[in-house]
Amino acid sequence: MISFTRRTVWLVALSAAGHLLAPWLIPWAVVALVLACLAAAILLDAVITRPVFEVERRYAAQLQQSREYEIEVTISNTFRRDLFIEVEDCTPPSMTPESGLFAGVAPGRGQVSFAYRGTPMRRGSFEFGATFIRATGVLGLVRRKVVLHRPDVARVFPNLDDFRKFQLFLRSPFFHTPGSRRVRVAGEGAVFESLRDYATGDEYSRIDWKATARMRKPITREYEPERNQNVIIMMDTGRLMGATVQNVTKLDYAIRTALALGIVCIAKGDNVGLVSFDREVRHFLAPHKGKEHFVKIMDALYSLYPADVDPDYAHAFQYLLRKKSRRSLIVVFTDLVDADASKALLDWLCALHPRHARLCILLEDSEVRDLAAVSPRDEDTMFRKDIAMTLLEKKRYATARLKSKGVGVVEARPEQLSLAAVKAYMDLKHSRKF
Repeated sequence: MISFTRRTVWLVALSAAGHLLAPWLIPWAVVALVLACLAAAILLDAVITRPVFEVERRYAAQLQQSREYEIEVTISNTFRRDLFIEVEDCTPPSMTPESGLFAGVAPGRGQVSFAYRGTPMRRGSFEFGATFIRATGVLGLVRRKVVLHRPDVARVFPNLDDFRKFQLFLRSPFFHTPGSRRVRVAGEGAVFESLRDYATGDEYSRIDWKATARMRKPITREYEPERNQNVIIMMDTGRLMGATVQNVTKLDYAIRTALALGIVCIAKGDNVGLVSFDREVRHFLAPHKGKEHFVKIMDALYSLYPADVDPDYAHAFQYLLRKKSRRSLIVVFTDLVDADASKALLDWLCALHPRHARLCILLEDSEVRDLAAVSPRDEDTMFRKDIAMTLLEKKRYATARLKSKGVGVVEARPEQLSLAAVKAYMDLKHSRKF
């Protein structure tokens, strides 16, 4: 596509003005000659300026949601002359700003690079748009527009900045007891770690009577939780997980929490598996350990989106039981509306007992809870408060039913959900309930 430059417009305008003034100042023949020369120059510039460009992008292989990154674009000019170019590089639709702009000189048979910064706002795989290049001709009279399509895909993962606190947690005394020696104790299902003073609430079976007699005060054995246990994360991607809390979907919060939990489980030496489902099972990863397996879990989770259907718990649990029968901790990330809607979940979680330990992770809807706590000043606020209180009461009853059947339930605000889930897992490990 060819367009005219500002220089061409000015030359044509001056020629047109000269044409109007020709009868008084400039002979007609001179005006005609100037116009002919200008037309010839424009045609010549269009003919000799036939640039061929190549584009290359460089950016981080794994982007994180809501973090700013630098995107470097390199334009290769295969034309033999230097060209002034204007470049617009279109970012994926989930990234801000929507494009990166650049203007400069591309050397003949050389390269020019420029960089701009972009912030991905959503998870998933997104393709960059076209790169538009407008090259000014050698004579500066025409512009040629070149559109380059390079199928670069940006892989945007959940924001992992908050996971630094879990790295600190893994090094905390609560997670490890330095200097302890490990001895397998027959029948305990755990590894002896250390001795400490007896504390109120300790089990009598953990009292070390020889150490107690020697120290002349009650001494309790500490055990390191058993390793190589299975933790299976079941991620509900149904309709309710698409609801937003603080402008972020519940599924996004669940994915962040699942990744945090996976980091801690793998650090504890446990095997982590994954099942994502709505009406159908979308992903299944058998339980394994190690950093490479955690990368596979991230790859499976980062591209999940809520489906516009209700989850089929029966199908998901049947699929899981066909795949794995070894005793495991089943961690279900889902949402509950009321007892009737959660009946299928309750029935299947109860059916897993006593072979499997069960943990249900729920996100507390802080906006609904805040609305239920306001003091109404008009009918509209009172109506909203009544609805919020009804929703909270139904959810409270549903969670109470789960707890009454021995299912562990974690419900917390978005900023507290990851730590609450990890704490529940650690409590189960230390209590030797799975």
